[in-house]
Amino acid sequence: MAASSRPSRLHAEIPLTAHDKVTILRAYECSCYQITWFMLRDEKQAVHAAKHILLKLYTHEEWFYMEDAARLAEVRHAALSYSLECRKKAIVNTIPKT
Repeated sequence: MAASSRPSRLHAEIPLTAHDKVTILRAYECSCYQITWFMLRDEKQAVHAAKHILLKLYTHEEWFYMEDAARLAEVRHAALSYSLECRKKAIVNTIPKT
């Protein structure tokens, strides 16, 4: 991660509330869902994937103190990675076992 993604001393002294975190996450919810839907082409799976990713980001304290562009890049990366894992599992499950 870039050096600018580290929390400053001010941010370390003033922790975010749960409400603050949810407000920030909501700004990235649509982008996350768009990517998961594009990759999975299934609404139910895309919603599940987006929820999983956003919940994981909720616990990643450093993410909240990143610049907007860095946060969006993390969301995109997480959405693509998780979606690819879901696709891979779906493909593996369709291969007949011998």
